[in-house]
Amino acid sequence: KGLIGDRGISPARNILNAAELRGEAKSTRRREWLEERKSYSSSSNFFAKLRTKLLDSTPLENTFREKFWHRTDRMDRPLPTLLWFARNRDTNLNTWLDGLANVGLCLSTIMLATGSANALLILGLWIIQRSFMAVG
Repeated sequence: KGLIGDRGISPARNILNAAELRGEAKSTRRREWLEERKSYSSSSNFFAKLRTKLLDSTPLENTFREKFWHRTDRMDRPLPTLLWFARNRDTNLNTWLDGLANVGLCLSTIMLATGSANALLILGLWIIQRSFMAVG
């Protein structure tokens, strides 16, 4: 919490808020581009119809793209982190940081106690690690 917590040297809240603003701008540009693209394609060509169909994505894909892919850091790299699920980042982020650290500690304790690791434990630890690395 001393580095990326609410009162840390480089609060994760600032990084997440800036990434969210970049994501909103990128999503707006994509929607404008898709609307403009509709005027380019001719409806008589099979390949034009196919291309338009492939560019139109489902609402679930759009939500995933906007929440996880369009939110990027300053170098336009995606910021995949579980901290996006924190409702109020201004006051609740320390709780999320502690929770993720405790879950990681529990998963690693299970691995230490059993002496082995399966793919789900490794995946869980990797997701938690990426969540912390994305913000600091």
